[in-house]
Amino acid sequence: MFSPPEKMELLAPAGSLDVLKAVIDAGCDAVFISGKHFGMRQHAAWLNFGPEDMTAALHYVRGHQAKLYVTVNNLLSNNEIGMLRDYLMFLEDLAPDALLIQDLGVLHLCRRLNVRVPLHASTMMNIHNSSAARHLRGQNVRRIVCSRDIPLHDMARIRQEAAVEVECFLHNDMCISQGSICYLSGIATEKSSNRGLCIKPCRWQWDFIDAATGRAAGKYSGRYLLAKKDLCLYHQLPELITAGIDCVKIEGRARPAAYLVPIVQAYRQAIDRYYDDPYGYATDFGPFAAMSKQRVRDYTTNHTFKDPGIDGCAHSGRQEPRFFSLVAEEQDHDEALKTVFSEQALREVPAPVVAPMLAVRCGSAASAMAALAGGAELIIVGGEFFYKNHGCPWSLAQLTELVKQAGAAGAEIALASPRIVGQRESFELTKLLQQAETLGIGKMYAANLGAYALIRENDPQAHFEIHADFTWNLFNAEALGYLQSIGISSATLSAELSFAGVASLIQGSPLPIELLVHGSIATMLLESCLITGLLGHLTKQDACPGYCTKTTYGLRDRLGKTRLLAPDQYCRNHLLAEKDLCLLEVLPHVAAIGTRTVRIEGQYYPAETVKVIVALYRKYLDRLPRLQGGEEMVVSLEDLQHLHTASPRPLGYGAYVNATVGLAGPESSLPTEEMYLHRAVPGDVRL
Repeated sequence: MFSPPEKMELLAPAGSLDVLKAVIDAGCDAVFISGKHFGMRQHAAWLNFGPEDMTAALHYVRGHQAKLYVTVNNLLSNNEIGMLRDYLMFLEDLAPDALLIQDLGVLHLCRRLNVRVPLHASTMMNIHNSSAARHLRGQNVRRIVCSRDIPLHDMARIRQEAAVEVECFLHNDMCISQGSICYLSGIATEKSSNRGLCIKPCRWQWDFIDAATGRAAGKYSGRYLLAKKDLCLYHQLPELITAGIDCVKIEGRARPAAYLVPIVQAYRQAIDRYYDDPYGYATDFGPFAAMSKQRVRDYTTNHTFKDPGIDGCAHSGRQEPRFFSLVAEEQDHDEALKTVFSEQALREVPAPVVAPMLAVRCGSAASAMAALAGGAELIIVGGEFFYKNHGCPWSLAQLTELVKQAGAAGAEIALASPRIVGQRESFELTKLLQQAETLGIGKMYAANLGAYALIRENDPQAHFEIHADFTWNLFNAEALGYLQSIGISSATLSAELSFAGVASLIQGSPLPIELLVHGSIATMLLESCLITGLLGHLTKQDACPGYCTKTTYGLRDRLGKTRLLAPDQYCRNHLLAEKDLCLLEVLPHVAAIGTRTVRIEGQYYPAETVKVIVALYRKYLDRLPRLQGGEEMVVSLEDLQHLHTASPRPLGYGAYVNATVGLAGPESSLPTEEMYLHRAVPGDVRL
């Protein structure tokens, strides 16, 4: 039995040595800091610690019987992770109490370098279940910072079942999207939220609209519909303590000491009072009032106890301290951008063009049959379904028939996990694995580490071939090496990688690589149902009349661009990109860099759209082997018009035409109210 901690740890942030000393003196048990590179907060030159300050910080912390944690929690490109070795060796010699990490490539490098400093898994690993926590415990990970979107009882279950320390957020800034599944900033502006450069599109003004008519739905127009309130669990400290939480964390490494000290003092006093006399404890609202006076936004308990719904957001925007951006337009099919693909392909070693396998993610039996008829070689099914396009989830009878039809067509079937694998999804995925064995399906697409670990626990003999989906956010060769070391057989690269970044990873990859080439990309995954909240002021825990099944809804930004909201059976909302990805015209260059499989992300499409798109990709993939070295492939005007007519949204190149914004040095200042008409052309235009 995993016993509760002797006393819950209070963890505070520090962006400078002066702030570190102040929060230690205010009573925190531990402090987390970052170096000048490789952390998630790189907004300003003054922020974070150089080697001398980091050494001084450790001495000060040790002298006050506290702990020091160092964040190495960014998602690193291939070039950046190559610079990490010396820094990890410096940290090994420094010997802080733990390193906080997000990137599986960093985990793999720590293993290969025999780094003995304990590791903590960042919330950006998006841990929702005990299977993932058990796997990480076996990789020298001592503590899990749970997903921000799971309730306290699930955190307690993970701690108990995985016998691992659990840390949860206590106070300050929150994101509305599921951790690490937020791609809007990265795709639209090159500044990835998963790499600490987010321009915060969740703080934009949005209109909530009926996407079928374009008219406003309800009364929420021009509001900050995704602007999360700040977290505050001061009143709920006894619940956190009695749940056995090991550590509670205050966010805010860019905050000054004057802001952080009263918060640390309030929580310190409350925690100590409860442990000293739990029976005689009651909330002291005096310190809470002092915190509230200097708060930035209104407070929420977020998902700690229940789904907060739309009440978890501040729609007026009046208390927003800084707008990092106002709006951004995703790049379209600009003819000049094709050179990004051709120039990169020419850098590779000339070789005969081999057509990649064509995979299609399908959301219904009808679309799967359409994909088979169009010539798909791999059909990916399962996971989420979407009421308006597909009506009902997959049934065993439909899967049985699909396997039969695929066998006759010489195609393969793979089953996909949901994007999030909590308690309900774990039960359903376990049942799906049992059905897969009965049906003779041998390939699984795992959306994250939790899905992978659950599959392996149910399949210890590794009968299933496991593929790591793009939501693993694979950005570097070390991460691919880690996947190979745990028995994963193939992978889809991150949807935020540039084409140059993709090419650098495919060359020498230990795993066959799949690339997304067409379809709708979910740029945010919202745990609360925005549709039900805005139309009925309800949450997923209420008696919902099924608003999402009536019509389609979307969010329209200040440039008039609409992003569709796709609700799934778990009452999560997938916020789709403004433009659908389309690489049909550059398929030769995709093949030339060594891509093994190209994938159409079609689960958000109805069957008739899947039929058109798959047939066109099949047609032009079949032409690839006939091309001479360096020869361009011309897609007919008729086929392009057919494609655009069938597509429900405009088409673009996604992040492939982006430059990867480097993390080698901190920015000189915080970005403030930047307006992006196109990703590469920031300016100070005001709407």
